[in-house]
Amino acid sequence: MRSFLLATASSLALLGASRSWAQQVLVVASNPGPGVFSTQVQPAVAAAADGDLILVRLGTYDGFTVDGKALTIVAESPGDAKFKSSIVVKNLSIAQGVLLEGLIGATTQAGIGLELSNDAGPVWVERCDFKGVASLAFPFVAAHGVSADHCASVTIQNAFATGGSTYPIEQMGIRSVSSNVSVTSTVVTGGPGGNFNIFTESDGGAAVGLSGGGTFFASGSTLQGGKGSNGITIGETGQDGGDGLDVGAGCDAATLACTILPGGGGIGGPGGAGGHPGVAVRVSPGGAYSALPGMPRQFTVFSPVREQQVATLEFGGMPGEIAGVLVSTSQDLGLFLLPFGGVIQVSLASSQALALGTIAIDGTLSIPVGIPDLPPSLLGSALYIQSIFFDPPLSYVAIGPATALVVLDSSL
Repeated sequence: MRSFLLATASSLALLGASRSWAQQVLVVASNPGPGVFSTQVQPAVAAAADGDLILVRLGTYDGFTVDGKALTIVAESPGDAKFKSSIVVKNLSIAQGVLLEGLIGATTQAGIGLELSNDAGPVWVERCDFKGVASLAFPFVAAHGVSADHCASVTIQNAFATGGSTYPIEQMGIRSVSSNVSVTSTVVTGGPGGNFNIFTESDGGAAVGLSGGGTFFASGSTLQGGKGSNGITIGETGQDGGDGLDVGAGCDAATLACTILPGGGGIGGPGGAGGHPGVAVRVSPGGAYSALPGMPRQFTVFSPVREQQVATLEFGGMPGEIAGVLVSTSQDLGLFLLPFGGVIQVSLASSQALALGTIAIDGTLSIPVGIPDLPPSLLGSALYIQSIFFDPPLSYVAIGPATALVVLDSSL
């Protein structure tokens, strides 16, 4: 659609004119070669400046740490880039943001899949799969799928977060401590109880565990508690299952059209009773939870794309309503507008608003858009696109998901 094409072109031109945004793209690949900066991500992170983009090609790599730096780190194709150990993003200032797209984390070495801490700026995670990996011997380590500790704004979209085995620590799909987290179209699974031997049996982990204050919102997602350990010895009771959502004191949680399931209790040993299942939603005194009415909207676009390729915006909503977008050059701290069914995650200061079309009778709308050339000063950058839905009389407005569109130069 021409209006979106013009908005994209003007946004890219604005990025090209701004010295603070993606001045270079650093390519990481398993093997050295022309155009390859390094064969691991960490050297590229160390060399990158604020706003740079790291493109990770097919391969399996060591984990990496981003410490106080604004970066976009994207797999060339979702799922191509696998990491053997934890990915860490910490100490972002309020002016810095990180985008992780298409990564698969913590595939072999013990630890947390994605560890976020002390981030005053936003962290955006899209089309990623993070799994915690449990340690089988001392020292035991946390093995949550995703852990956010004192983070101002964490966005997780179209992703998977899975806790590792829970012995001796409860391992959650997502652990949030004093953080604000928004989850859309994501499958979150608590870690199963340990069953390595009779000494490692334990309860299942919660899919999502909230503590220390903060806000949590999930839309169109599945939260599944982990299964408790089975009993092994004669007469031994199975361990209890984990909760779907555990809301601690001072925390505020809301969900929209989510499937929230407790983990099943473990099977008892010979002659032993089974463990108790967890609960779907557990709310501690001082915590708050609400299940919002209405239907979730959908919005996706394949990323990354190269200039002169076609990106197709895919919307899902109520037949007859109008789908629109806010196109921005940057993400922002999540603005939780739960009466409107969602969270604004793009920077309103640099956004352009566009109405794109009407949702068809089957509840979908597809808008193919040709991507224009990047300005000469850019080899790659990201656009942040927030979906909005409304009826023609404007009697309601619903906030849908946001998505990040990474655009690369055709030479890459």
